[in-house]
Amino acid sequence: MYYKMTRTSYPLISIITVNYNHSEVTCELIESLNKISYPNIEIIVIDNNSPDDDPIIIKRKYPNIVLVENPT
Repeated sequence: MYYKMTRTSYPLISIITVNYNHSEVTCELIESLNKISYPNIEIIVIDNNSPDDDPIIIKRKYPNIVLVENPT
């Protein structure tokens, strides 16, 4: 019997990465991760209070990610 698999048929996979002063590199990673064919992933970026970088750039470019900005 054939049935169509829906997005909710797949378990959610969370991919978590840390950013510290390298938003450009993190954006490259996200660009690569967006090519994954698995239909139910979330990308979480943890910014560890980057003093020389603005992590909001990541969220603006990839609004579908979860951005956590640590205060310290």
